[in-house]
Amino acid sequence: MLKVFQPIQKLFEGELTVLHAYDLHRISRLAEELFPHIAELSPEKRTGGFLCLVRENGPVVGLTMIGEPSQDTAGKYEAFAREKAWRLMSLPEDQSSFQSRVPDQQQWGGAVWVSGGTLSFSGLPEKLDEAFVVVLALRLRYLNRKKAEEIVAISQNEYWDKVQHWL
Repeated sequence: MLKVFQPIQKLFEGELTVLHAYDLHRISRLAEELFPHIAELSPEKRTGGFLCLVRENGPVVGLTMIGEPSQDTAGKYEAFAREKAWRLMSLPEDQSSFQSRVPDQQQWGGAVWVSGGTLSFSGLPEKLDEAFVVVLALRLRYLNRKKAEEIVAISQNEYWDKVQHWL
């Protein structure tokens, strides 16, 4: 089931510059399509999470549930997705949230810089979260292949080779 990014009212207050309503719908639709394939790679069976998009120097543009996270994990994944995106936004010299991860403080990888802001996901193990948003960003052309390769090299993302055929 397709869920619409929230808060939608931001679309009508003139706060979007690079991203538009069509982009948000397209991101959500593609994420829903890709998620089951990426999730199959998880050693733990995960059923969903949250995708967060934050505009550069601006507000959360979109936050949407992808798949169907359990009631026990939904709140945690939503908070993690927001935290990753905002943490990366505050560190413009970093390419991904993996560079500033602090597991003891529940700060994980899974957010990347994309054209116009940061894109994050939480709901899978952190390197799969990262692989998911990198594939999503590449498919949307919000990230180029060179930058994607740099990001996955930083985290030594062992899932990268397994997810590239979804590009």
